[in-house]
Amino acid sequence: MPKRIINTGILPASLDNPFIRKLPDEIEDEETFADRFRFRPEINEARRAAPNRQRALCLIDPLHLRVSLPRHWDLDCELSKLIRWSYTNRDPRDPRYWIEFKARMNSLGNDTKGIVTLPVEKHVGWGAPAVSAAVQTGLVIGGTGNGKSISVDRDLQQYPQVINHGDGLNIRQVTYLKIEVTKGPKDFSITFFQALDQILGTSYYIRFRRLTEYEMLMQVVNLAFVHAIGLIAVEEFQNFDGCSIPKFLLRLNNVSKSSVLGIGTYKVEKFFDEAHELKLYRRYRQARIPDWTPLDQEKEWPIYFDELWNYQVTRKPTPPLKELSDRLFYECQGIPDFATRIYIMTQDWLIARNHSRREAELITPGLISQIAEAHLKPVRELLNAYRRRDWNLIQEFDDIRLPLVEELLAKTYSPVELETGASQPLSCAIDSDAESALPPLAATPVKARGTPKCKHDGPRVPCKLVDIVGDENRNPEAAYQALKMAGFIKNPIEFWGTS
Repeated sequence: MPKRIINTGILPASLDNPFIRKLPDEIEDEETFADRFRFRPEINEARRAAPNRQRALCLIDPLHLRVSLPRHWDLDCELSKLIRWSYTNRDPRDPRYWIEFKARMNSLGNDTKGIVTLPVEKHVGWGAPAVSAAVQTGLVIGGTGNGKSISVDRDLQQYPQVINHGDGLNIRQVTYLKIEVTKGPKDFSITFFQALDQILGTSYYIRFRRLTEYEMLMQVVNLAFVHAIGLIAVEEFQNFDGCSIPKFLLRLNNVSKSSVLGIGTYKVEKFFDEAHELKLYRRYRQARIPDWTPLDQEKEWPIYFDELWNYQVTRKPTPPLKELSDRLFYECQGIPDFATRIYIMTQDWLIARNHSRREAELITPGLISQIAEAHLKPVRELLNAYRRRDWNLIQEFDDIRLPLVEELLAKTYSPVELETGASQPLSCAIDSDAESALPPLAATPVKARGTPKCKHDGPRVPCKLVDIVGDENRNPEAAYQALKMAGFIKNPIEFWGTS
């Protein structure tokens, strides 16, 4: 069993705080953390021999892959501090805590007392003395597709989101609350109420939805204290441009003591700069959370590429050659989401065209480039900005939502067959929209599915080569003769002497 250290980095006087004591032990070393953070879907080499439609199902696996990098360990350390330090001045053993608790309960209204039971009049000691506020705010900034939100989610999964306290406390502690907001203060409050209702089974949204904007924000502060929320993670932080929410969140941090973590694109920096709020920006950057930049080509990319390349369901494996790694990095510029998208759609392109199920389906640098050209058009300008290291232009980009990979695969394979895994090919497995989105290749062995037009001595008529050849297990020589008699192929020597 790996060794653990309990609650490191916490003020000694706070070690007995019930809110902290109920949290999971901190992980001692980076290696142990990596073993827990990473997630590798099952790899089964037998899948290569499966029918095309069944192999298509396996193309989703890389989307679930989680690769542990040094930046994830740094993020975990900072999130642990943000959650634990938020409780240093909220100690249920201290009578002063209950004075504040009851005041917040009264502000919520009498109709909420059936949801949060008031504690019994029993206190154990005076707890830790009040201390000056520790680092309780952070900001995760990164471009679209770099995995900042997924990484935060993965780190927070190690904490139980709701902890029910007994021993007379009667408190339902919420260790973290993650919300996504796209508008102003009222939208933020409504999203906050709905998020709490979802995990606690309460009805705060119904109770408070008719309040004014100011009253809603005050109830957010009250609920953050009453439910001992350790961390409030706010997605799409750049969308608060022009509103007062960033300042309100700092007030919430000061009053309720809940830590605040903003997650957004580089436009967050531009917003603070243009608003001349550098002091506010420095407050949010107190936690030493690394910027979520694209993967470094020398240190991080090789780790990610080696993990990603294992999830290959082509008929024959393509080895992870350096030229393939370099080409994939160039096309995605080290952005994990784009790399995974290219890798999946490249295999999908090969599988969809292997009608005979006998092709090797090898991945080439040229194919990677053409798939990237077809499926990364909405972010082409962003990728070019990364190649030029044009950081001013990169800051202008908001989160760009590309079509879901599942939706792209559904255009190639019918939903019915994706569910049943049917092995028989469809009469037309690629519709016109999907076909137009695929890049033209110089050496495509088989044309897109459908009924080909073939030329005889007479007029052009629809025909099927499979009907002429017959059974797919037929002797190759017999198949050759059948096609020759039908006039579709000729012996090369028949062309000698012709002009």
